[in-house]
Amino acid sequence: MLEIKLNKNLCGIFKVGRVFVKEGDSVHCGEGLFTIEANKINTAIYANFEGEIISMNLAGGNVVKPDSIILTVDGQVVKESKTIIAN
Repeated sequence: MLEIKLNKNLCGIFKVGRVFVKEGDSVHCGEGLFTIEANKINTAIYANFEGEIISMNLAGGNVVKPDSIILTVDGQVVKESKTIIAN
């Protein structure tokens, strides 16, 4: 199992915009997961892994902090990412 987190080196608290995936979805590397808003700028967050989403700790309008677990995935990391971290 992978625990997917926002990178702990990001500064601030982020508001979740649109969420493109749900529990049970199969996700491929490079697929859009959700958007976050910081300083009135929306940024898409993409998967650096492949696998099935087991649980989600985010929804549109929620606030997420760096280093908090946002997804649990049954899968594997495909490439490194500066935005999300899979442990």
